[in-house]
Amino acid sequence: MSREWIKANLLNAVGKALEREVRSGYSRHLFYAPRYHLSGSPNAHFIAKQQGLPDTDHAMHDAFHYDESNVRNAVNKRKTALRKKHGNLLSLREEV
Repeated sequence: MSREWIKANLLNAVGKALEREVRSGYSRHLFYAPRYHLSGSPNAHFIAKQQGLPDTDHAMHDAFHYDESNVRNAVNKRKTALRKKHGNLLSLREEV
């Protein structure tokens, strides 16, 4: 989520009582499980869910954690693509 999106949606998401607390202490993280990761975990999970197998049949549940700089890079990459499509909108400024 971009910082603009968070600013625009946080109040509606958590309410006035929590907004200030969340705004002062949140950090962004991206947990991504690409289907064809070298570990095989996401693909095994996908296939098991697709076939309706129980959780016991697919024990690998690896996630891949990306920190704030990785999130910023992902957000900026998406914003760049959206700028090409929609122009230089204020909400599509690059995050620094």
